[in-house]
Amino acid sequence: RAAIAADILREGPHGSMWAAHVDADGAVAGWEERGPDWRGFATGGAKVLFRPGHDGALRLCVTEAAIDAMSLAAFEGLRPDTLYLSTGGGWSP
Repeated sequence: RAAIAADILREGPHGSMWAAHVDADGAVAGWEERGPDWRGFATGGAKVLFRPGHDGALRLCVTEAAIDAMSLAAFEGLRPDTLYLSTGGGWSP
């Protein structure tokens, strides 16, 4: 709920999940997309990091996909000492 309220997590078409990759200034650089049968990244966007959690956290949990970061946060109860990160897969040159 906190990620939805912060507008870094949205529901897209066909029940998909969209996760915002946000730069150091807090601007959305791109959207990681995950649907029931597909995954991708919004055309024209830039992969930075999807990072729900608390800035200054001492514990970092790095995942490949936003759905994995959100699943871990849900399982753990969104720990206040943790920043949950997703790389959105690999970075292309």
